[in-house]
Amino acid sequence: MLSGGERKRLALASVLCYGPSIVILDEPTTGQDNRQKERLAGLLKKLNEEDKTVIIVTHDMEFVADYIPRTILLSGGRVLADGSTKEILTQKELLAKASLVPPQLVEICWNLGIPPSLRLDDVAGNVERMMGGSRQ
Repeated sequence: MLSGGERKRLALASVLCYGPSIVILDEPTTGQDNRQKERLAGLLKKLNEEDKTVIIVTHDMEFVADYIPRTILLSGGRVLADGSTKEILTQKELLAKASLVPPQLVEICWNLGIPPSLRLDDVAGNVERMMGGSRQ
């Protein structure tokens, strides 16, 4: 009787009961609404603060851009890049090589010809400067 998202959350809770030092999640945001994604991000942060290793395998670039500080980009079984999420998710050629759709803010930046960013404040400031205004 549980939805797909509820089943995923129950499975994660069941695994965490064992207190593993490493948690690997495959597409954890599938079937989750924004509220559940925020709760998941909070849980992942807490696990990391408890010195647990958290590995997330996902194609949800928006989730990665918003909540994940380090990214290892894989394609064809090989590591294409390892570094800060901002560094990796703002490289057009690298994302294309991995057949990934960039986060929406990054795509907007590329289309406007401004420096790509994962932060809305940075993008808004760059748009204002581009239009001749100054951001206060």
